Amino acid sequence: MSIKVYPEAHHSFDSNSPVRYDSARVNGNSPTGRGATTGGDSKAWEDSVREVIVFFEEQLKKRVK
Repeated sequence: MSIKVYPEAHHSFDSNSPVRYDSARVNGNSPTGRGATTGGDSKAWEDSVREVIVFFEEQLKKRVK
């Protein structure tokens, strides 16, 4: 198993929403506990869908054997 990171993608990258900063959003990584940048990233979204399909194909093949 592995983890793939999309360095330029924001939280909610798997959407069509424009990138925006929300100062009210809860964020445990922020010094104030608030504020996060969210928004879609079409390249990361496409790649993540491809990665999920490959993962399930590989895992389901193992279970059928």
